Amino acid sequence: MFRQTTCMAGQKAARITVSVLLLVALGTTACAQAPTEPDNMAEIEALIDTLQNDDDANERRWAAAALGQYRDPAAVPALLEALREDDDSKVRTQAATALGMIGDPEAVDDLIHALETGDEEMRTQATRALGEIGDERALGALSHALGTDGSPHVRQLAAWALGQTGNAAALEPLAQALGTDGASLVRRSAAKALGTLGIESGVEPLITAIQDTDVLVRWESAKALSDIGELAVGPLTEVIGQVNEPGAWYAAFGLEKIGTSDAVQLVDQFLMHHGINLEQVSHDYREDWRYEVIVLVLERHGTNEMARYFRAKDVDDFDQSAHWVIVREVATTWLETYG
Repeated sequence: MFRQTTCMAGQKAARITVSVLLLVALGTTACAQAPTEPDNMAEIEALIDTLQNDDDANERRWAAAALGQYRDPAAVPALLEALREDDDSKVRTQAATALGMIGDPEAVDDLIHALETGDEEMRTQATRALGEIGDERALGALSHALGTDGSPHVRQLAAWALGQTGNAAALEPLAQALGTDGASLVRRSAAKALGTLGIESGVEPLITAIQDTDVLVRWESAKALSDIGELAVGPLTEVIGQVNEPGAWYAAFGLEKIGTSDAVQLVDQFLMHHGINLEQVSHDYREDWRYEVIVLVLERHGTNEMARYFRAKDVDDFDQSAHWVIVREVATTWLETYG
């Protein structure tokens, strides 16, 4: 039997202990996995005991969460046992999450099984965990989930997870999702994952996607092309040459972010074609997303007028839409640089 019966007093003590240990784990865990300090081993063993033996499902779930925060491989066998056998779905789901945080490849096969057979919440957390581990053995299951899962959120995470594998075999399912998935959040994730892969074969589907009907898909595709770098300059040059097409502005953004001398020269020529004066920026720039490109160019040219403009503004008071995330980041950097 997975869980042994404990006395009432022991359960009460365990609740107090688990809550305290979770707080300790949250306070002491580094972002990357590190060897467990000797002082932490007793705490980890206590959490494992709670996960395996406590009758209260909430306490077992908190124990699994705390073990994930410690990121110690010593917890993997107990978490795998919980993932396979615990009779509470929330405990099983939390075990999947914790296994992803620990990042031990030993968990891959069980997480694949959870992805293929679990409910939506389990599939979500198993997919996230597989992405955090980044093991190539998950390629088939993640590709299948990206193409067939009924939950857009699971498909979104599957696209991200495929990018985390770093394997060129992920390109085909990602390109397929970018071109055909009906959910824009999935297409955005697929575009970003192609940028993470950073291989030349990803350029063509991303070039096509900068004409997507969704503005955020277009932006993610342009950013992904800039992540791929110089391999994307040629195709982006063709797009920016169509100076009056909307996609040309996304190509300008990608070329500006790539930043090679030939790329930025094309951007300057493009802006001059549109009559943009690089010595000033419109006070109405937030009404036109194209000014995100101009802001980046102004930063490159070191235009002090831009610094004076942003000094008079509250950079935290910008619109919260994703269109202006880049503008806010550049504005903050500008103020830090020019004071």
